[in-house]
Amino acid sequence: MYNFTYATYDAAALTNLAIESFQNGDYLEALGESAMAAAYAAEAIGWWYSTKIEWVGPTYMWSLKQHADMHEPDVWNELAGPCAVN
Repeated sequence: MYNFTYATYDAAALTNLAIESFQNGDYLEALGESAMAAAYAAEAIGWWYSTKIEWVGPTYMWSLKQHADMHEPDVWNELAGPCAVN
């Protein structure tokens, strides 16, 4: 969560700098800062998804299911059989 927060802050700060540069007429600088802001925003999204991935097994790997989803009846019933849980 720290990395997500830090990357989100950097994206917001660079967006503000890009807006300021654009208003001052420095369009090339605004373009560069916008690109860096987009990169940090993409990084923040990656960090956010990394907290949502449940590494339980091949069925759920990279499915963006959270641990709380494991307690839903349909998911629990799907896992109960192969896991021999009664």
